[in-house]
Amino acid sequence: MMNYEELSKEVSYSLHHAPWEYDLEMDKECWANI
Repeated sequence: MMNYEELSKEVSYSLHHAPWEYDLEMDKECWANI
């Protein structure tokens, strides 16, 4: 089970560094639905 710190790091990485790895689509203001 993932703890909150690991989850926070994973979400941060996915949003800031590699949204395409998680099939996240960013809008023109850099917001994503998760």
